[in-house]
Amino acid sequence: MLNSFSSIYRRFFRRWLYLLLSVLVAVGIGMGSPQKSQAISLFDLLIQGIQIFQLSNISDREEVQLGKEINQQLVNSDIQLYRNQNVNRYVNQVGQKLAANSTRPDIP
Repeated sequence: MLNSFSSIYRRFFRRWLYLLLSVLVAVGIGMGSPQKSQAISLFDLLIQGIQIFQLSNISDREEVQLGKEINQQLVNSDIQLYRNQNVNRYVNQVGQKLAANSTRPDIP
């Protein structure tokens, strides 16, 4: 009787011990693994989502106008544009190839 109780107790203890060790290993791996995180609040994330939704619902003409406005803001700002003609030509060629193969090649 005592031997069977001891056997049951050992199996019960061993199962709980394995469970506890598994949880500790999982928590240790989770805590020790580097994870990407961005310092952005939930409110900012929601605002960005709303802006993307709004931008996806504008017409082609409005999109072109918005692009011109953003370009003008960048030109007038403190951002320094890259003045190397070879690099600018290359970037323009890549952009023209992408635009020609896009699903909307008629957008300037």
